[in-house]
Amino acid sequence: MSKKICLLVDWQNTFVHPKGGLYVKDAEKLTAKINEYIKFAMFDEVWACVDWHPARHVSFASTHGKELFSAITLDDGSTQVMWPDHGMQGTWDGDFAEGLETNKIKFIVRKGTDVNVDSYSAFFDNGGKPTGLGNLIQDGDSLVCIGVAGDYCVKATAIDGRKFCKNVIFNDDLCAWVDENNKENVFEELKEANVGIQVSRRQGE
Repeated sequence: MSKKICLLVDWQNTFVHPKGGLYVKDAEKLTAKINEYIKFAMFDEVWACVDWHPARHVSFASTHGKELFSAITLDDGSTQVMWPDHGMQGTWDGDFAEGLETNKIKFIVRKGTDVNVDSYSAFFDNGGKPTGLGNLIQDGDSLVCIGVAGDYCVKATAIDGRKFCKNVIFNDDLCAWVDENNKENVFEELKEANVGIQVSRRQGE
C-alpha cells in the first residue's frame, strides 16, 4: 500500500538556532509551521535526516586551516566547501532544533558520519554511498521534502529521492535558504530532475 511521506531535512540547532554552528538566517521562524504541517497534513510516515559529523570532519574549515566558505579539491577530485564546525555528534549543536515536535518521526538517518566524506542528501553521501533510506521506499509512495537548507541538503535530497520515488515534492514554504537569490537556479535543477515544487508564500513574505 502506497504511503505519503514527509522527509524533514536537517532541522537541527546547528542550522536553525541563532547560536548554531552554521545558522541559516530566520530558519527558527519556520519551526512552528513545520510542527503544524507534520501534525495536520495527514502523512502516513514522517522521516528525518540529520548531520552527524565526527570531530575534524572533512567539511570543516578548521580541519584544514582554511578560510570559511572557501573551497578545496579533495583527493578524489571533488570540490568541498569549507564550512564552520557544525552538526557534531552527541552535542547540542547536532540535536533536533529547539521547539521541534519529534514524536511523529518514525525513521532518522544520520548522515556525514564518515570523517572523510560530506553528505548533503539523505539518500547518498557525496561519494555516492547509499544511506539505506531508499530501501524504505516502495512503488507508489510519494515524498515531500522540507527543511534546511533549500539550496543544499533539501535540494540534494529531493533530487536523489526521484531515484526511488516517482512523486517527489520540494515544499519551498517550509524550507530555509542559505541564499534565496539562488532560488531560480535551484528550481531549474529540481525541474530537470522532475521534482515538483510547491510555492505558496507571497512575494516578499
